[in-house]
Amino acid sequence: MRLLASIRSGPQFLSGNRRLLFFCLLLFLVSSLLSFWFFFPADVLQRYLVKEVAQQTGLRMAGSRAEMLFPFGLELDLKVYPKQVELTPLLFRDLRATPVWTRLLAGEQAVDLQAKLSGGRVEAQADPDGQLQLELRGVEIGPLQQSSLPYRLQGKLN
Repeated sequence: MRLLASIRSGPQFLSGNRRLLFFCLLLFLVSSLLSFWFFFPADVLQRYLVKEVAQQTGLRMAGSRAEMLFPFGLELDLKVYPKQVELTPLLFRDLRATPVWTRLLAGEQAVDLQAKLSGGRVEAQADPDGQLQLELRGVEIGPLQQSSLPYRLQGKLN
């Protein structure tokens, strides 16, 4: 009987339903984003990205330990096998690839890359046109060379 009385009362009943509808929509959006983030197949994306970059650059590489970053991005370990036999394979640990939001809002595509390499940090920004801005901090040169070389360089790249 009370439900019938509240239905007849009009605006008060509708305002309660609006709040309920708003909270249901909010809950739906939040749960959709979280489920997309938790259940997105990061390994498939990792294999696709490694394959595409390898085809574009001609380098042999392998990825491992892929994880999705919130809200959008990918973190993985990437091993690059250089063509020069004097160099050891480059292991980029904790490589984070995220979109550059400021350029994305301007209608341009770009990706921001951050990783650890040989005791230092590598930060880069790349776009589809082939432009690459690279910054190295404290990357040690010695471990990047084969130990069997008769002459080896030592130092850090900054």
